[in-house]
Amino acid sequence: MRDQLIIFDTTLRDGEQSPGAAMTMDKKIRIARQLEKLGVDVIEAGFAAASPGDFEAVRAVAESIKGTTVCSLARAIENDVRRAGEAIQPAKSGRIHTFIATSPIHMKHKLRMNEDQVVERAVSAVKWALQYTDDVEFSAEDAVRSEMEFLVRVFDAVIQAGAKTLNVPDTVGYSIPAAWGERIKQLIEQVPDSDKVVWSTHCHNDLGLAVANSLAAVSNGARQVECTINGLGERAGNASLEEIVMAVKTRRDVFNLDTHIDTTQIVSTSKLVSSITGYPVQPNKAIVGANAFAHESGIHQDGILKHRETYEIMRAEDVGWNANKLSLGKLSGRNALRQRFKELNIEFASEELFNAAFERFKELADRKHEIFDEDLQALVSNELVVEVSKHYRLVAMTAHSETGVLPVAQVVMSMDGEEHQAEAQGGGPVDAIFKAIEKIVKSGTQLLLYSVNNITSGTDAQGEVTVRLSKGGRIVNGQGADTDIVVASAKAYLNALNKLHIKNERAHPQV
Repeated sequence: MRDQLIIFDTTLRDGEQSPGAAMTMDKKIRIARQLEKLGVDVIEAGFAAASPGDFEAVRAVAESIKGTTVCSLARAIENDVRRAGEAIQPAKSGRIHTFIATSPIHMKHKLRMNEDQVVERAVSAVKWALQYTDDVEFSAEDAVRSEMEFLVRVFDAVIQAGAKTLNVPDTVGYSIPAAWGERIKQLIEQVPDSDKVVWSTHCHNDLGLAVANSLAAVSNGARQVECTINGLGERAGNASLEEIVMAVKTRRDVFNLDTHIDTTQIVSTSKLVSSITGYPVQPNKAIVGANAFAHESGIHQDGILKHRETYEIMRAEDVGWNANKLSLGKLSGRNALRQRFKELNIEFASEELFNAAFERFKELADRKHEIFDEDLQALVSNELVVEVSKHYRLVAMTAHSETGVLPVAQVVMSMDGEEHQAEAQGGGPVDAIFKAIEKIVKSGTQLLLYSVNNITSGTDAQGEVTVRLSKGGRIVNGQGADTDIVVASAKAYLNALNKLHIKNERAHPQV
């Protein structure tokens, strides 16, 4: 009999802490529904106390998800815990995840608390959480740099208080697999009643070891892994869900564990998260990268043709590659499109919104021979982008580029309902478009990132552009998609400007 490994997805919480990756409520719900379809056991929907908007987003996810536990993070502060409890109330299965730092450096410089005070606060937080749910998880923040004796004391206290899951986080990505596995093993051996709780691990990727550390923890008794789609997360990110799951599945001889994950949903989930957050997946990324199952070497190609297992340890189909083509075209009807949207967990608040999506689908089908699921995801995401704010809106644009002549662009855009136009030259058509926009808006922003990725294969593919802008300490990602990459770039730039225009004051969980 194989044990069950609990997959705790924190894409909507820790993943959202990536610079510029903040998500609207609608986008969180779309990702949450796909995570439920993927089969994750727990969705950490956010940090409810961060802002009123975050509270409402956690609550909306709790209302939307029926087959997966919905969790909210909370510092060991009474208001945080109560906000988390209120936010998860609609959930069929709800969890509160509370934490406090336990390392000497955090206790001294951040909390300004001694060991006794930290233990008292941890116990109080668990007891507050139990007033809302019997599923309470406790994390010892910066456990990697905490002293073992004190960790044992804290974990013992919260078990007695009623915590059901104990999480051991490598908050700063400092550990290495052998040491992390040993730390998990010692905790399970030394903490009284350790067999009465589920042990969890949450690893960051600062040294590129988040997945390796997580698997070392699993090998030493952890039965929950906290991870994110595409390894998304602040700094270098978190442990990658797809890599954890496929490692456990592919090496059952080592781990002897099962998960509830439908692995055929991995690629579509990865692409949805990438599209919504504006964080592209590198081509050589394991499992979900475009090159993950590509074989360039003639020796490899020969071996694959003779016997697949010579160079492939997984089948591309098992993680969802080659399963995303949509048999729809410009002659397809509304019902066929509506059904496909439903299968993709995309819902429309009104018939008017669906009709608008249908018209955009028809326009896309006129320009693109084959429509893929990713095209539909981008189509809907692009519409939600427009709805972020109507302060800036693209009306029309032209860009001209030829050999030996400096590119020039003209743009007509609406600013608070009033049309403005400008012309500019640049190093390329995209640069010219951005400079023309800036002539109108005079935003004073700094461009941190400009990234282009093809949504699907082929020269008629939609290009998906991500623009990252910074101003006054705020960082936002803007996205735009179009078969014309220059148009997509203009959309992405304006989307980022619109996000900066909206005031967004949020608390950070670790501050």
